[in-house]
Amino acid sequence: MKTEREGERGGQSVRPPKVAETILRLILPARYRDQQLGDLCEAFESLLERAGSSKAKRWYWLQTLRSACPNMMLRLRSRGRAPRRGNGRGRNPGMELLQDLRYAARSLKREPAFFSVVLLLFALSIGASTIVFSVVDAVVVRQLPYADSERIVGVSETFSYPGYKDWLDMNNAFEAIGIYRTDRYAVTGQREPELITGAAVTHGVFAALRTDPILGRTILPGDDEIGGPQLAVLSDGLWKRRFGSDSTVLGRSIQLNEEHHTIVGVMPPGFKFPNDVQLWATFSDERRQGARDWSFAHALARLKSGTTIDGAQREMEILAARLEESMPPDSRSRKPEFRVVRFKEMVVGEVRSAMFLLLGAVGAALLISCVNIANLLLVKAVERSREVAIRVSIGAARWWLVSSHPETGNMERCEA
Repeated sequence: MKTEREGERGGQSVRPPKVAETILRLILPARYRDQQLGDLCEAFESLLERAGSSKAKRWYWLQTLRSACPNMMLRLRSRGRAPRRGNGRGRNPGMELLQDLRYAARSLKREPAFFSVVLLLFALSIGASTIVFSVVDAVVVRQLPYADSERIVGVSETFSYPGYKDWLDMNNAFEAIGIYRTDRYAVTGQREPELITGAAVTHGVFAALRTDPILGRTILPGDDEIGGPQLAVLSDGLWKRRFGSDSTVLGRSIQLNEEHHTIVGVMPPGFKFPNDVQLWATFSDERRQGARDWSFAHALARLKSGTTIDGAQREMEILAARLEESMPPDSRSRKPEFRVVRFKEMVVGEVRSAMFLLLGAVGAALLISCVNIANLLLVKAVERSREVAIRVSIGAARWWLVSSHPETGNMERCEA
C-alpha cells in the first residue's frame, strides 16, 4: 500500500510532515508499519480537504507522538535495553538502583521466610566474627599502652625484698627494675570507710612503665629504703570519687589499713596496672626487712636499649645462683629459676590460645553460614529456572539477570 499520498488544495501538493513520517518508520514494528502509515495518510488527506494544511499537519504530529512513545518503550524493553536497564551509554545508575530496590522489596514480600533465614544467618555469623575479632585485636594483637612496650619484661618467680635489692646491685641488662604486690586496703579517714584494691610497689614499676602522673610525683628511689616514708599515689578514679578532683590533695594523709600514708601524686586516667588497682603505696618496713626466703612480690623491668631477652636471662641465672648461696641451709631445697618473658606474654599468655581458638571457631561458623546461604540461593535458582528462561526468550539482557538474580548467574557458571 502506498505510504505517501498527495492532497490537492488550491493546486498545491501537500503531504504529511517528512520528519514525523521518518520517526514512525523507525519506531513502528515492521509487521504492521506500512498498514499504519497508510491509514494515517488517508486520514491526513481527509482532514486536509476539510480543515486545511496547518491543522492537518498538527494532527499528524500528534498521532506520531501518540504512536511513537508506546512503541519505542515496547521495543527497548523487549530487547533488554530500556534506559533504566541499559548496558551501554545512557545508563542511569540512580534509576537502576531504584528499580533494584523495588524488585528486592517485591521479592521480600513474596517470600519473607527465605529472606529472613538468609539475613539471620548473615547477621549471626558476621556479628559473632566482628565481636571476637575486636576482642582478639584489643587483647592479643595490639601493643600494650606503654612507651616501647616490647622492652617491658617480667620474671616468672616471685622475689623477697632483700632479693630485689641484690638484683639492683648486680644489674647490667635492665634500665629499670621494680617489684609489686596486689593487696586489699581499708581506706579510712575523712569520709566513709571503703575497701579498695591497691598495690604495694617500688619506684622501678613506674620507671619501667614510663608513665608520668598528672599531679605530683610517683615513688622515688629513696622512698624504698628501710625506714623510708609511707607514701601513696592515687588513681584518677579514686581521686575524683573520694577527693572530688581537689588539686590540693598532695601532702594530705590517708589511712590505709590503719596506717598513715602521705599522698604524693595522682596517675592519669586509664592507668590501672596491675589488675585495675585504685591506689599504689610503698612497702611496709616489715616486708622490707623480711628474710631472703620470704618471696611475696612479682617483678617488672625494662630492658636497656640493645639488650636481648637471652642476655637478660643469663644475668638472671647468675642472680639465681647468688640468691641460692645467700639463703639459709634449710631454705635451699628449691633453687630459684628466674625466667625472663615479655610482659605482654605474661598478661595474655594464658588466654592467647583460647582467643585464637575462639577466632578460628567463629571463622569456621562464618564459612559454614556462607556455604548454607549459597546452597539456599542455588535451590532458589533451580526453582526459578522457568522464569529465567522466559525472561531470556523475550530478550532480557544477561547482565541484568545476573545483577537481579545472582543465584542464577552462579548456577550458569556452575553449568558452564
